Amino acid sequence: MTDIEKSTLRAHLSAVFRPSAPIDKYSLFAGRQKQTDMLISAILQTGQHAILYGERGIGKTSLARVLAEILPAAGSRAIHSDTINCDSTDDFSSLWHRALRELTFKMAVGSSYKIGRPNAYTVPKDEGKQLDALLPETVTPDDVRRALSTFTGTSAVIVFDEFDRIINKEVKTLMADTIKNLSDHAIDTTLLIVGVAKSVAELISEHRSIDRAIVEVPMPRMSQDELGQIIRKGFLNLRIAMSEPVHHKIVTLSHGLPHYTHLLALESGRSAVDRGSSVIEDADLMDALDQVVISKHSVANEYHSAVRSAHKASKHKMTLLACALTKPDIQGFFLASDVALTMAGLLGEGSPVPDVQKHLAEFTAIKRGNALEREGSFRKFRYRFSNSLLQPYTIISSLSEKLIPDQKVWALQGALDNPQVQGEPMR
Repeated sequence: MTDIEKSTLRAHLSAVFRPSAPIDKYSLFAGRQKQTDMLISAILQTGQHAILYGERGIGKTSLARVLAEILPAAGSRAIHSDTINCDSTDDFSSLWHRALRELTFKMAVGSSYKIGRPNAYTVPKDEGKQLDALLPETVTPDDVRRALSTFTGTSAVIVFDEFDRIINKEVKTLMADTIKNLSDHAIDTTLLIVGVAKSVAELISEHRSIDRAIVEVPMPRMSQDELGQIIRKGFLNLRIAMSEPVHHKIVTLSHGLPHYTHLLALESGRSAVDRGSSVIEDADLMDALDQVVISKHSVANEYHSAVRSAHKASKHKMTLLACALTKPDIQGFFLASDVALTMAGLLGEGSPVPDVQKHLAEFTAIKRGNALEREGSFRKFRYRFSNSLLQPYTIISSLSEKLIPDQKVWALQGALDNPQVQGEPMR
């Protein structure tokens, strides 16, 4: 493999596996059919709006981005505003001024704004029509309704992403009022609220008053089949293949989070290219794990805060690893007794539940970075990772550090149960 071929392959890998940026091409998007159908249904019904919520790193923004390409195929002629990224400094007025400026921009470039099929609807140029100018400096929900009511001839989709970063409760209440106002007046604009949350109530205030106007779209973690689709789609047109054992281990390590599937596929692919191989093998995956430990600074800080100890005999690392390897319930929670069983499997000896409970309680404290969150009552506490990205990182760091034999980790996760584990490279 020549240097030019290596550079080309690295560039192609970076184009299809994007752990640091949302997917914006449907050809690279995998899974999420149920959530896609729910969003399309909401957009096609005047007066309906949608709230897309779930854990960090599960592909919410990617789904919101690829809607622009999917909508024409579903029969929609809506203008997609692209995403309006919220932050903690935003108030209601700043959000809507930005949203309508973006919508105006999409209208202005309409002659070149084609989505999906060649015959898809395009928006006529109208550069003089500045929707943002219709809003006063201090915006109310009714101002938004009046401005959007002038937008005739087609429909629009406006996406407010990272809505969980809004800290002003009044903004959330006003957004709920806006949804109700737009729905009551049958304004042909769909609002899509996207954010990290366990429920709609965490994202938007007064949500009960707009129940009939919103479609709640929870985003669970991806299935192993869906994660496998990401890998297969990515390597479909590349002159490099991944061995089936590596494919299965990456899917297992990702724990339903596409972020890690993209990251591990990218780094293991780069490792194979660097050594001039057209097949990604176990050694490349181990190189990828080392690279992830080096590059994931914020999650690494959370991990080290949780397990830091001045005592060499400390079992905090092993306990957190056991938490990461313990199969949780559908909400991501696990019990101390379950962690104790996993610990026994890791250590080859019994681990008293009270000792495990002590460490779990410490992981919920500020001193250890609130690595875990807890609910329930004494002797009935349930635990889960506060940051979903910390769970796979804990396993990856333990493998990189060789805290325990990697075969034991794979066995506990079921990664050695695949009958094709010794199979041919997948393409």
